[in-house]
Amino acid sequence: MIRSILLFWLFFVSLTCGKKEEIPPIVLKPAAILLPDHFLSGVIKGDSIFFYLPYGTNLKSIKTNFVITSGQSLSVTNGSQLDLSVPKEVTLNQDNSKLKMILKAVVPASAPIAARGVWVSNVGSTALSSPANID
Repeated sequence: MIRSILLFWLFFVSLTCGKKEEIPPIVLKPAAILLPDHFLSGVIKGDSIFFYLPYGTNLKSIKTNFVITSGQSLSVTNGSQLDLSVPKEVTLNQDNSKLKMILKAVVPASAPIAARGVWVSNVGSTALSSPANID
C-alpha cells in the first residue's frame, strides 16, 4: 500500500515538474496614437492607423503623439509634425522586433451640407409670403 502511494506521488511529481510554463508572446503595438490639435485618436486596423478628419483639414503639417510603453521607440520623433496628405510609414521598435505601421488620413471629399436660416426683421413684410415670391 505504501509502495503504491509512493509510486503515485512520484508519478504525479514527475508530471508536474516536467511542464514548462509558456511565456505569452509580446504584442508589439502602440497603446494609442493621438492628434492633439484635432482632439482625435487613430483607429488601429491591422498594420494601418486611420485618422478621420473633418473637411478642410490641412494635412501637410499634423502633430502626432504616440502613446508607447517603456522600451519601445519610433522611427519618427514623438510629437512631431507629419505630412499625412500621403500615407506615412512609421516603424515601432522594441528589442529585436519591428512593426511597420501606415498612417492614413481620411477626409471627406466635399463640405457637409447645412441648412441656412433666414432672419426677417420686418415681420409685417410680405417678402417671403407674397404670391410673386412663391414658386
